[in-house]
Amino acid sequence: MAEGRPETNGEGLRTPAEAARILHVPLRRVLEWLAAGEIEAEQDPVSGRWNIPESALKGSGPAKQTQEELAWVYEKERLLAEVREWRGRAERERERAEGLLGEVEGLRRELEVERMRRGLRGGTPEA
Repeated sequence: MAEGRPETNGEGLRTPAEAARILHVPLRRVLEWLAAGEIEAEQDPVSGRWNIPESALKGSGPAKQTQEELAWVYEKERLLAEVREWRGRAERERERAEGLLGEVEGLRRELEVERMRRGLRGGTPEA
């Protein structure tokens, strides 16, 4: 097999796996299209293997749909990455806020202890 070029299993024929690579879709999607008759193909009666003409992969309904689906997949992945980034930021900020709350509680305890010391010594508490 030449580097970067899928093999054909006959003159201008592709396997479902090759069609999936060409159309940039999962193999499962191509098999669904074959089962539904949405892609022109012949099934070998002996082996049960599919032979898909290259012409069926160029400009066909599923191929056009695939371009739209592919665009949606890229957009969805971009948005999911953005959401993951924002979640990470939110988690870091939550941890920072919890740390600051812990510091505030520590300072409040120190202040109360200092007020109690001053009160026990008979000193006047400061305002």
